[in-house]
Amino acid sequence: MVAKKATYSMNRKDYSNASEIIHEGLQRYPNSVSLYSTSGDILANQKNIADARSAYKKALEEYYKQYPDIYEPPVILLGKLKRLGAD
Repeated sequence: MVAKKATYSMNRKDYSNASEIIHEGLQRYPNSVSLYSTSGDILANQKNIADARSAYKKALEEYYKQYPDIYEPPVILLGKLKRLGAD
């Protein structure tokens, strides 16, 4: 629900509110893949590519911690990184 609220604010181009929602959400849920991913979306929309890349990488890190034996890779998240030209 927190990520959806942040996405709503981002879609309205209210990046300040979206970032605040993410920040507060990560304080409550510090291992949230969706919050880190949404943070990356917000940063990418603001053209803050380096920080967006970092947020997506953190989302991937949390994903693999939570699902170490997962068969399917997180293709959407990997695609977001690829679009940013991640190293």
